[in-house]
Amino acid sequence: ENFACKDILKQISTEMYFSVSYLSRKFKENMGITFTDYLQKLRIEQSICLLANTNRRIIDIAGACGYSDMKSFNTVFKKLVGTTPQKFRHDFVN
Repeated sequence: ENFACKDILKQISTEMYFSVSYLSRKFKENMGITFTDYLQKLRIEQSICLLANTNRRIIDIAGACGYSDMKSFNTVFKKLVGTTPQKFRHDFVN
């Protein structure tokens, strides 16, 4: 629900009274993926929906999905999707 928050793992660990490292370790043990990788995947999935279904600017979508700068958003998006957000939107629309 709060995947766009900057320090979401820290917030969760505080609410659950666990250390960040303990929660990270338990998350990976149970999910088979690191919390960071899971969060990136979730954020990129949301950005794909927004790119495909809205006319919002890409920089606004990046911010809404928890990315504070376009460079990191583009890097993660390309790593997970195989193309840039701009090219994805262009190809999806056409």
